[in-house]
Amino acid sequence: MFNKNKNENICVDIGIFIFLCLSVVYLDVFLINSISFIINNLRLRTHFVHLC
Repeated sequence: MFNKNKNENICVDIGIFIFLCLSVVYLDVFLINSISFIINNLRLRTHFVHLC
């Protein structure tokens, strides 16, 4: 009984760890994409202002 609970806890810990790693990677990719998107928008705006 005790060993079974211990193994289940380890599985839960591993699941939480994997979930945290995936969420961190997802957030990093999302932040990088949004930052590059904002930089591209700023460049387009500056080009547009120069054209005007």
